[in-house]
Amino acid sequence: MATQDNMQFNVYKHNELLSKLLIKRNGMTKLQIDLGLSIVQELCWTQSREKLTKTWIDQYYQPESQYTQFSLLQYNMRNFYSNQSDLLSIISEFHSSVVSLNELGTVIPLKTVQKTLFSYNVYLKEGSNTHGGAVLATDKTLHAVPLNIDTPNVVAALVSCKEKTFTIASFYSPPDEPIPKDALTSLMRFSNNLIIVGDFNAKHSNWQCPTINTKGRRLSEWPDGKNLEIHNSGMKTSLRSDTTIDLIISSENPPFVDCHTLPYTGSDHLPVLASFVGISCSDETIYVPKTYWEIYQIILSLIHDSIEDDRSKMDPFKWFEQFQTFLHGLKVRTTIWHKAKRKRSTIPPSLKLLIKHKHHLQNKYRRSKLEEDRTRLRSWCKLIQHELKLVKQRK
Repeated sequence: MATQDNMQFNVYKHNELLSKLLIKRNGMTKLQIDLGLSIVQELCWTQSREKLTKTWIDQYYQPESQYTQFSLLQYNMRNFYSNQSDLLSIISEFHSSVVSLNELGTVIPLKTVQKTLFSYNVYLKEGSNTHGGAVLATDKTLHAVPLNIDTPNVVAALVSCKEKTFTIASFYSPPDEPIPKDALTSLMRFSNNLIIVGDFNAKHSNWQCPTINTKGRRLSEWPDGKNLEIHNSGMKTSLRSDTTIDLIISSENPPFVDCHTLPYTGSDHLPVLASFVGISCSDETIYVPKTYWEIYQIILSLIHDSIEDDRSKMDPFKWFEQFQTFLHGLKVRTTIWHKAKRKRSTIPPSLKLLIKHKHHLQNKYRRSKLEEDRTRLRSWCKLIQHELKLVKQRK
């Protein structure tokens, strides 16, 4: 007999159980056979079944969730239907925890946005004009509660990340409307941790715009004394001017927030991706349990005689308690947690190539302004819309 930590390995018992197991292996996968072999080996050490059961329950539990860095996408789409392919491409590549969308181009039904962002909880607020509106989408792994903000173009939610709760809001402020400072201030009553993003159409030297407008003056007065920072100062977000009008504002320390624009030019605004180093959230890996009931039944049949022998020698109530615990432990031992990726909105590689060429055509038309280039771009956009519709139908 082999020994291990004052236990002995019963070779004779192992050979007996092994031969019985191998007889039943027909139709079993290699994983199932290996699982059965390892359990048989564990049963052959000279320790009590009660101690073995405790070891199984203590060691074979659900893996802990891992945590990843929190990120947020701010995107003034200008037109939802024209640029949803770009949106899907961005999400597929960067996997943002939260998505903020402004200027949808028209009134978009909530169900339409939900179908596009099916791996997110979507909250929508209609705008004060025909092309306004704001969308806030939070990854379904996050615990989010929508907030009732009675102001057009403003949508917000309370979002929990590990031990912290944040008020996250998406703003759109049309050029001819004042900054809704009261709505901004009202967000502070829900949480001291704030993340406010959106197209404010506000220009001021405080965030390194070359010009200043009335909205910029009003917004520049608001963060004072509120422990808030603008994290993307000096970042060109508009393709029509060298200004920063899409802002990332939060209560996080500036060194822990990294912002950069993304090279998607379907809209006249560049998407902004903000990564928050100090905020962690669950990653996209989930663990799915699978219990191999065939192995469970085979192991029970292999040790049936031993179980019956214990029953004849023990107090019935105590035997039943131990046997019940053993059944639970065996179920835990025959369960394997498999990694699985969360499903996210995605598009096939062929459509990504079409989108890449659309960017080329857009840039060409922006430079030339020729009718021929405009017609070619329009035809290409229609082709992408057709292909995107087919992808959705197949899904």
